[in-house]
Amino acid sequence: QLNVDAVPLNARVDASKLSSSQEEARGSRAQLARIVRALDRVSFGARLDVGGEKLVIADDLGRDVPNRVLALAMAVLVFRSQPGSTVVISVDQSSVYEQLAAKYGGKVRRVAADPQTLMRAATDDGIMMAADGAGSFVFPALYPGVDSLFAVGKLLEMLAQQGVRLSEVIAELPEFHMATSNVEGVWESKGRVMRCLINQFAKMEHETIDGIKVHLGDRTWVLIYPDNDTATFHLTAEAKSDDAALSLIADYDAIVRRLILEPSRAGTTSEAATRRDLRA
Repeated sequence: QLNVDAVPLNARVDASKLSSSQEEARGSRAQLARIVRALDRVSFGARLDVGGEKLVIADDLGRDVPNRVLALAMAVLVFRSQPGSTVVISVDQSSVYEQLAAKYGGKVRRVAADPQTLMRAATDDGIMMAADGAGSFVFPALYPGVDSLFAVGKLLEMLAQQGVRLSEVIAELPEFHMATSNVEGVWESKGRVMRCLINQFAKMEHETIDGIKVHLGDRTWVLIYPDNDTATFHLTAEAKSDDAALSLIADYDAIVRRLILEPSRAGTTSEAATRRDLRA
């Protein structure tokens, strides 16, 4: 129906290998980009993981498309295809979504950075797409579950309807800068650390959709949230430059580590002390 010529490569599934290492994943992304560059008149290259949940894309110029950028590009295509539509995005993704929604007359709903929460939110009325910025997409018109193959079909459909190439959509995206880190904690202190963080930043602009997200200015924020299955704390920051985002991550990473290691002082750290830490 889409009049697509597909070139399947490595289509055999190795059922004994359900996941790959980070190094293998980077190698696969680079290989996909090289293949697209070697072929003529390719709209994009797509790679699906064994479970059919994670999608990796190389654009028509043969460039690897980072997961966060792909999700933003898909959101733009949805806003253009369905004016006034709503997309569900996890709370750890860029604030550029709200900027794009305002530009195209769409809406953004933020949810916890959790696959189950994302899929539940996709069942609500008016939701056209849900994405986590990590390669997972939900298009509830099919069913409210993550499906990378259907996401490929929707990407082809929207590009064809709008008469654009993926590289052109990406080129129009606003610039954004983000950084992440993980801090290993202990199960017994997870709740206490999060309570201390919420108390410390209570007087600052913040939200608690998932963990605590502290807003520090225009498109500048830090999110700290606990992992559902391990004792790890995940940190994500956005700022106006890569260096600024990395600096924020380093500052808040240090705060979380201190709260983990110094329980006797954790509950008494004042907002002023926290601000001193961030300026140091």
